[in-house]
Amino acid sequence: MVDRNTPIGEHTVREVALAMPIAVPVFAHVGIEYACGGDLRVAEACRQVGLTIEALWALIEEAASQPVPNDLEFWHNASPVSLMDHIVHRYHEPLRKELSRLESIAAKVSGRYGAAHPQVQTMQRLITSLHRDMELHMVKEERVLFPLIKRLDATLGRGLTDQATAHQLLPPLRLMLTDHDGIMDLVRALREQSDGYSVPPGVSASYHLLCSGLRGLQNDLQLHLHLENNVLFGAARDMLVACGL
Repeated sequence: MVDRNTPIGEHTVREVALAMPIAVPVFAHVGIEYACGGDLRVAEACRQVGLTIEALWALIEEAASQPVPNDLEFWHNASPVSLMDHIVHRYHEPLRKELSRLESIAAKVSGRYGAAHPQVQTMQRLITSLHRDMELHMVKEERVLFPLIKRLDATLGRGLTDQATAHQLLPPLRLMLTDHDGIMDLVRALREQSDGYSVPPGVSASYHLLCSGLRGLQNDLQLHLHLENNVLFGAARDMLVACGL
């Protein structure tokens, strides 16, 4: 929770993202990591990206004044079961298709421009690694983690506790957090290798498609992992506490 009497710079990025969902796209725009780097104080996050706290706050206020509805606020307050269903349908299923598409484009671009622009060969390898890791990760969530959260949520909803399920939940919950850090490391490596998803002069449309796709992939993955790390997993930790863990 954000204490209104505490300067925004003293709050963590996660606290601000949860209290003011409209800040999430602002963080993404200025390059502040909010999905897996939410423990950082806002003041330090601003320092890292070369932005003053006042400038960040002005951007957040400007975003809040826009009439565009922010569905993040809805999902921040949704039940864990509804949120998990949303994550699978909005993020997991499209991500499988998008990673396959980007892997195919990367192979084409690497074959055509690998000699002149060797970074695309590294980008192709990173996309393949990301595709493999994300597929394994999503399967673990859908088959293990999410069913355990649903089971524990249903039990607590009946006014009961279930320490056996709570103990089962703890290891995969920790593992998913570790997975997320590794996934974002791959995304950062892709951004660095592509020089911020920039396109060299004189290349074909496929190179442009690759870089625009990677930029969109980063934005989607950050939102995806934010909803898991900061919202869903926070609710899961509350369930563990309710069960005495």
